[in-house]
Amino acid sequence: MYKGSLRRIEILSKLFLILITLFLSIFLINLGEKILSDIANWSIPRKTEDFKNHEALKEQALKEKEVQKKINLLENQISGYDKLAELTRRKYLNEKKSFDNWIETRKTIGSPNQDQEVLERAKKLDSFNKIAQDWEDKIEALAPQRKALNQEMNEIRLKQEEIENKGDELYNAAYKKFMIKVFFIRLGLVLPLLALGVFLFIRLKKSRYRFMLISYFLFSLYLFFVGLAPYLPDFGGYIKYIVGIILTVFGGYYSIRQLIRYTEKKKKELEESKEERSKKIEHEAALKSYKAHCCPSCEKDFLSNQWSLQKKLSLNRVPEEEAPNFCRFCGLELFGKCPSCGSRNFVHFPYCNTCGSPIQKNRNA
Repeated sequence: MYKGSLRRIEILSKLFLILITLFLSIFLINLGEKILSDIANWSIPRKTEDFKNHEALKEQALKEKEVQKKINLLENQISGYDKLAELTRRKYLNEKKSFDNWIETRKTIGSPNQDQEVLERAKKLDSFNKIAQDWEDKIEALAPQRKALNQEMNEIRLKQEEIENKGDELYNAAYKKFMIKVFFIRLGLVLPLLALGVFLFIRLKKSRYRFMLISYFLFSLYLFFVGLAPYLPDFGGYIKYIVGIILTVFGGYYSIRQLIRYTEKKKKELEESKEERSKKIEHEAALKSYKAHCCPSCEKDFLSNQWSLQKKLSLNRVPEEEAPNFCRFCGLELFGKCPSCGSRNFVHFPYCNTCGSPIQKNRNA
């Protein structure tokens, strides 16, 4: 059996309940975030390929294949002409080099300008040069056709890109609608939880299970204002702020009403006789008032700032020699003598701290 004081048990119990509140809130929050993240997987969104015009893409692919085939044939033809022109040009250069060397040799034995063989070899060189030029002319003649085919290929690819972009636009629009739908599903799940949390917190805040209700209330607040934040669409921020404003206004209105009720209750209590007010003071309230050196009825400091910081740090109770017998604000009796032993006591405690006699019973008698 626990041998500590009742006060220590009370403190440990409150600490235990606070830990339960924190752990329950954490587990509820993690569960809520997991559910929110998995909602998007409940229905599979369509893929990008579902929004593309595959018939048009197939048609453009066939055109591209046909044009590419023409381009390949043309490029092969141009490449063949280019090789022949290069080969002819190389033969021309070799023949010219040989001709130049031969001319230098012929200068020593006769007039090269009148030699028939010189004329024939020069004519041969001209024929090589003409053949190379003919091949180059053929390549040049194919240039417009090459340009037209390349332009046609570019147009086909631009058309393909346009079809792809159109499909992407349709997909993005559909995906946006899907995410908005998922957001409203999440909102439809979280908003009732928040409303229930606020309702339970207001109606059952004095319940013996209020710590669990506080856990649920904290969980519902977190889930709406933090857990839902990563999934908000463009307009989602407005919903969050509007609900926040409504909760703030409602909380302020509720707090003001409670404060007014509490003030009116205190006023009515102060209008009662000192004996009636004294009877309504419970032991827990008396203990808190004694430790806080305030009147149990009007809750004002009956020491009127005479409390010493050094004494407050060193003592756990009000110094009885400094405390007045009656509250100077509402007239309620605070300290008096025990009817049995005559020692000074806080009159709202049930028993005398010297002899242990029932104070309230003796005083009422």
